[in-house]
Amino acid sequence: MSVIKPEDLGVPFTDATKDEGRSLVQDGDVQLMEGSGDGAWEAQVRFFRRYHHVWLERDSNGAVTHECSCPHLENEGSGCAHLWALLLTVDREEREAAFGDAGPPPIVPVYLIERHRKQLKIGLWWSGDDDSPKLRRLPADGDHLSRVTSGADVQVLKALEPVGGGRRNLLDGGGFMEPDGPWPLLAEERSAVLRAAGATGRLGLAPEGGDPTPLSLDAGDAFELVLGFAPDPAAPQLKLAGWIVRGDERHDLVDCDAIATDRDPVVVVDGRICSVAALYRRKMTLEFVVSCQRIPNCLTGWHGIFHAI
Repeated sequence: MSVIKPEDLGVPFTDATKDEGRSLVQDGDVQLMEGSGDGAWEAQVRFFRRYHHVWLERDSNGAVTHECSCPHLENEGSGCAHLWALLLTVDREEREAAFGDAGPPPIVPVYLIERHRKQLKIGLWWSGDDDSPKLRRLPADGDHLSRVTSGADVQVLKALEPVGGGRRNLLDGGGFMEPDGPWPLLAEERSAVLRAAGATGRLGLAPEGGDPTPLSLDAGDAFELVLGFAPDPAAPQLKLAGWIVRGDERHDLVDCDAIATDRDPVVVVDGRICSVAALYRRKMTLEFVVSCQRIPNCLTGWHGIFHAI
């Protein structure tokens, strides 16, 4: 909830400078001047035995101006530790003013699987600080993720880091490199993400209208995929059809809410996320089933049979 973001300053900051600025704040070397706030902040920053005067101001049009009495910007072409320290101090002051000493309340995310053309994605949602009954997308930036404190949710964020482009340095806010979800549920991370999100009890399927559908992880064995021919009521010929089968349980693929097929295939059916036996391996042969006769060797090396539907 920072009033001024680092990118608003229009100058780069090195990691070393950010480390120095954070140390200045932690050591109590930043003293805000009387009258600071409401769009303009001034401070005296002690640096070893010297004091530097630094200020920040945002005008009514949102433009930010800043200056420090040290020559760092002129000499190095990048922002100084004193300016970074003031920025961190302003952020802290504004948080305390908005939420008091306790800080903002923790965020409890909702994890929704979203169906996109040719792939499944997962997004972060929440009800907002106003506890709106309608969910809204949760940005995976440092301001918001720092308020996700539950151990189970932290595990989900760790599992999501690869699909979110990785995590920024804490001095840069600690958010995802790509904070605007949803992110693809790729095979490499899918199992870990779904297991972690399912453990929170807040995993769901994004609606096309209305409320999300809660989802649970199916604890049973993997389903087997069966491809075959079935009568077509609208035509005299047979049509290609597919099912997932496990023991006596059988589901037509067209009745599944979502499907992802690659090295870690899953289907969403009846409010459950179910695993499917690997759809392809090297030199694998799939079989069509026509009545009771098997026609082997119809397809070889098949993969990516279906996508999100």
